[in-house]
Amino acid sequence: MNLAVQIKDKAPLSEEEWQREVDCRRLLLTLDTREVEILTEIVDGSPNFSVQALADTAHVSVKSVIDLLDKLVPAGLLKYSDDFAQVNKEMRKNFELHLQAFQEDFSPDISYAISLFKNKVPLHVLANWYTTNCLADYLIDSIVERYFQTPEVYTRYLQEIQWEDPFLEEVRQHTLTHPGSEIDADLLCQKHELTIDEFLERALILEYHLVGFVYFPMVGSKRARKILPLTEWRNYLTRQRAVAAAPIKDPSVMDKEEQPFSFIEQLHAHLSAKVIDPSHPLAETAVAYQFVSAGRLTDLAKEWMGLSNEEKALFLYRISLKSMEKRDRHPQLYTEVNACMVERGLKTFIHFGWVSFNDFFKAQVSPIAGKSSVSLERKGKRWRYVFPEYSEVEKEFIHDIIFERLYQAGFVEHAMFGDEQIFRVTSFGASILS
Repeated sequence: MNLAVQIKDKAPLSEEEWQREVDCRRLLLTLDTREVEILTEIVDGSPNFSVQALADTAHVSVKSVIDLLDKLVPAGLLKYSDDFAQVNKEMRKNFELHLQAFQEDFSPDISYAISLFKNKVPLHVLANWYTTNCLADYLIDSIVERYFQTPEVYTRYLQEIQWEDPFLEEVRQHTLTHPGSEIDADLLCQKHELTIDEFLERALILEYHLVGFVYFPMVGSKRARKILPLTEWRNYLTRQRAVAAAPIKDPSVMDKEEQPFSFIEQLHAHLSAKVIDPSHPLAETAVAYQFVSAGRLTDLAKEWMGLSNEEKALFLYRISLKSMEKRDRHPQLYTEVNACMVERGLKTFIHFGWVSFNDFFKAQVSPIAGKSSVSLERKGKRWRYVFPEYSEVEKEFIHDIIFERLYQAGFVEHAMFGDEQIFRVTSFGASILS
């Protein structure tokens, strides 16, 4: 399903609410660091306060407080007379929310994304905007699941959005091509000649489309404008980069000539002997494939030997799982479904070159043995992407699929590099797996 097909070009806010959001952020951008600290005291404190008491708490002059209050009154945050001020509770929530983007440790996670529209937009409008028919009690969870359930779902959503506005489209493209990195919005605004209000309007569109979130850190004595990706997605990408396998560049293995059918040729040679040697290294394998019985070739072996190397490879691929000794001990693990999940994980290693099995395993997210792939998990008010964890038996299964099934079928080659087992996908394997 195309998740983006019904997304609109403007956030689901009334004109009044839309302008209030823009005005709030424009005002905050005019405040210096000290004024932001005083404002934080206001939104975190009592809705009724003394100007003198606030000045004492913030360690500033009464004049500094009054100068700030004069800026906040037109925004509807508060009203004051003489020494006393009263804060509008609803507006305080709005300022409290937007102040987060002015903090050095700002992290726009899913909870923050939800807070941008929760209690601001009627539920029926949200349901229509995010194209979900879920009941009101579960609407937020439904939105999260629809757009963030896995990194792949979120990535596909980003790919499906299309904007005619060049600024928005450049942000979207950057988010996809430089995943996890922040965007210098000041430079982008200069490039597209946007005013402050034009930028803030586009920022709302980005946020309500769940694409990027504006951040206003201090750089020297000036507020910078940045656009950050979703925190959970960035954390996922950071983890993936940390465990990403690196190809082995050593000439001793890089220069090896590809021999995808070496196992098949060895097995064929063993079966072609006048007398089947029961002590041969491939003797047990030949019996497991039912090519040899009571020391004699079976009809199945004779049929197999008459095939081309490619046909022999696919023949072994189809029956190899049934021949694995460990299948009897772990029948629920050694299944075609689980094997296919491991093989899908090899797709990113096509044309990759030689890689160590340990590096490959660290990056594994295959949903085998009933596990989920990378999925979103909620703990309290926070979400995070959870990665599958494998037992030693499951690690052994993944190893067996690569170094037995796929090696014997010519899909991969393997070797030793120092004390590490390494493998690479062959050109024949690439033609099947891709």
